[in-house]
Amino acid sequence: MPSNFKDMFIGIFIENSISLLFNALLPILVPLIYSCIKEISFHELLLSLPTYIYIILILPFIIQIIIKYIKSKMEEGKVMHIYGDSNYKKIGYFPFKDMCWEIRGPQMLNMSKEKFISNIDVYDIPRCMECGTKLELVEHNLWYSWKCVNCSFTKRTWYSHDKLISHVQKLSERSLELYLKENNK
Repeated sequence: MPSNFKDMFIGIFIENSISLLFNALLPILVPLIYSCIKEISFHELLLSLPTYIYIILILPFIIQIIIKYIKSKMEEGKVMHIYGDSNYKKIGYFPFKDMCWEIRGPQMLNMSKEKFISNIDVYDIPRCMECGTKLELVEHNLWYSWKCVNCSFTKRTWYSHDKLISHVQKLSERSLELYLKENNK
């Protein structure tokens, strides 16, 4: 975790250097300018300022670090997906995060159960749990929204589209394993 935080912190400075430089120097420059105007020593001014002033001056820098951290978490798990394989057919739906995800399986019948389970796929566009309409993905600055054009259903999430698909795939594989194990008894 510390090296990851260190890399993220270095990335923040490189990516937003001017803004961060301004936010980092703000807690020093404001008291320095004020001390020059009032003609008192900078050291006396620093000792006389209440703590909440420092908190207010450092707050933009902290907020920018938090926003960068949230955005980096949102981008986790993004991968290139290949869609539309004609060798797959719909085998059912899997509910996850208040959305209904279509699960597809290979059409080959001479496949073992383990191979079939490891080859299931999740269709990239979920459906609304209320009306069954395909949802639209809207990317915002700090979150993603899935919206239904039919019934005004909206679901916010920090997970990227690809991370959601990955979670659904893992959960549906496990669910199918348990179902097949239960029916073989």
